[in-house]
Amino acid sequence: MKKLALLFIAIFTAGLVSAQSPVFQKGDHTINIGTGVALRGLPIEFSYTAGIVDNLFRVPGLTLGVGGYIGYSFWNPQMPHLIPAAYKGWSTLLGARAEVHYSVVRNLDFFGGPMVGFQFTYWENQSNINFLFTPGVYAGIKYFFTPNFGVYASAGYGIVYFSGGFTFQF
Repeated sequence: MKKLALLFIAIFTAGLVSAQSPVFQKGDHTINIGTGVALRGLPIEFSYTAGIVDNLFRVPGLTLGVGGYIGYSFWNPQMPHLIPAAYKGWSTLLGARAEVHYSVVRNLDFFGGPMVGFQFTYWENQSNINFLFTPGVYAGIKYFFTPNFGVYASAGYGIVYFSGGFTFQF
């Protein structure tokens, strides 16, 4: 019985990992729209990536992409379910990303990389906007239901620490 179970798992895994074209390749473009968990407030994020190099470091299925990131979060004292804030405020992060994609299983794309950007933060009780250089890293996974539509989840440092949402590829 144990051998039969192992045989079934091996056949199933071989079917998933069989040689396939990567989910994200040179010339592909993706747009992500999502929300997640931030230090404070309700975050929204948008990102864009364009594939520029296939078989990075001569690794089949490893693709390099570059793109941009925009994150926005707002908060006020009337948001009790979020980390309390004494004042209203907002934060916006504009950044550039380098993104490495790797596809092992059909419709599944692992990604991650560094990000650099600038974060603007405003607090109601301050007369100015804080402007900070913000480096970050992130990693995540995308699952595509169709060749052009899927969902993603990621973790890292930016406007959100954990995020999820929809991804569109064209």
